[in-house]
Amino acid sequence: MLVYPGLLEILANTTELEKVRDEALQKMNELTEAMQAEVTENARVAENQTEYQMRYGVLLADYEQAKDTYSKSVNTIEERQSRTEMLKLFLQKVQAQNEPLDEFDEDLWGSLLHTLTAYSRENIVFLFKDGSKISGWNLSHDSLAPARLF
Repeated sequence: MLVYPGLLEILANTTELEKVRDEALQKMNELTEAMQAEVTENARVAENQTEYQMRYGVLLADYEQAKDTYSKSVNTIEERQSRTEMLKLFLQKVQAQNEPLDEFDEDLWGSLLHTLTAYSRENIVFLFKDGSKISGWNLSHDSLAPARLF
């Protein structure tokens, strides 16, 4: 695949995200152990329940924050991997072309576009498979409307 050397590797790199994910998971495990220790100690020794609830609440809030960080990093890793795969497929299709495109290629367009929604002639929204969006496309202005698109 003839692309800027290393471009796909750069785009697909999730090393830092994996580090964040792993650190969040480690923190979740540590907080789970600390919460369990609090519960065990509270069951074993009579202690002030208000103080116990405060300590447990702090641990629980920290756990929820770590869980949120973990979930966001996992989702971002998965999105990046998915986008990289879509980009690879797109590049393969483009490189398979023996000559420059001189007419609309429905397969190539379909490999990029997720949905096209025409709310009106003045409001058309393109949602691409990589999550990017073009909105406000206006067919009322001939200079903006590609003749072959519609």
